[in-house]
Amino acid sequence: MDEKTFIDYAMRAITRTGIFKRKFVHVARRFNVIKKDRELSDLAITNLVELYKGSPVFTETLKEVLTRDFDLDNAYMFLKSLINNERKLVTIERSEFSPMSREIVDKISHRLEVMAPERLDKLIRESVKARLLNESMTLVCLNCGWIGSIRNKDLPDKPKCPRCGSERLGALKIDEEKVRQVMERWREGRARSEDNELIEYINRTAELVSRYGKLAVLALSSRVRIDDIEEFLPKIGDIDKLVLVINELEKRELKRRFME
Repeated sequence: MDEKTFIDYAMRAITRTGIFKRKFVHVARRFNVIKKDRELSDLAITNLVELYKGSPVFTETLKEVLTRDFDLDNAYMFLKSLINNERKLVTIERSEFSPMSREIVDKISHRLEVMAPERLDKLIRESVKARLLNESMTLVCLNCGWIGSIRNKDLPDKPKCPRCGSERLGALKIDEEKVRQVMERWREGRARSEDNELIEYINRTAELVSRYGKLAVLALSSRVRIDDIEEFLPKIGDIDKLVLVINELEKRELKRRFME
């Protein structure tokens, strides 16, 4: 087994451990994805880890456990020594659990709590809602050129430019300074090909925000593609229905990404 194959296996195994799940909960609370007083079952945490795979919360959790809790270098060296017959594993059959194995089995059985599907669905929807509200978006006024960032939960139902009052606001998950540079090049007539793509995207998002207000900004801050947002947003009347649709589409998008 080469080192790359070992790391791939190790990453998949680590993200299924109790250590990773407990750390994930702590990190998610720091990111305000999970309420600090929320109690979660192991099944609920497992589903949240899967939902947030690839997100900043997931990446930060992985970084912390690899730094503090796991030693992949020595684990790889130990595995190689087994493969090369430098060390051997010996199994001993017993009629009953040893004190150590009994403690391990007891802990595992306590973690096999099952949460009712409807409670789990509600928890996941609440987590998605909290994430969307706590996202910050860069807004661009297509009328006067104002650019600024704001957290979604601080937006009014019908966002308007603070400078000119226009409702034609583009909404992007891109750094404010980068957007400012693109807009400056575009106004000066020296836009690059990728700049034109971004300008087109800004126009599409501004159309959505002018029609559907804060709901459009929330949708655009999700992991759902804009083509899908343009299709479903006209049918959405409130944030709870929006969260329900986004949750389903994000799960579908997650599956698509992992299948590619």
